[in-house]
Amino acid sequence: MGFLSDVLLLSAALLSALYCWVLARRLKKLNNMDNDLGAAIAALSAQVEEMRMALADVAQSADSRVEMLQSVTSQANRAADRLELTLAALHENEIAKTGIDPLDRATDVVGPRARPGGAGRSPGVPRIRPRSRRAVTEPQT
Repeated sequence: MGFLSDVLLLSAALLSALYCWVLARRLKKLNNMDNDLGAAIAALSAQVEEMRMALADVAQSADSRVEMLQSVTSQANRAADRLELTLAALHENEIAKTGIDPLDRATDVVGPRARPGGAGRSPGVPRIRPRSRRAVTEPQT
């Protein structure tokens, strides 16, 4: 009986040694993968940080471009208003000089339009055609 127990104890010790050896190999592979995985994670983390910085730069640049475009647009609107006033004054000057409305000549194809109270326009009253201002809308998705 003592010999049988010694054989069983020796086989249990050998199986546990074999199991520990297998676990040691697996742990070594895991550590190697962890190093490789850790290096990959570190590289991806650095790339994410670079992308964040680039995105912040682009956002700042876009904000400055928006401000610049708003400034240029307001200058263009002021110039368009001044141009309308200049054209109205020029039109008024033409009517005062000749007594004929040049816009009537340009737009009347068939003949003079009948107006209540007379054929011509009162001198000093310019006819300004309003320009159309289309509202800018966001595209709907």
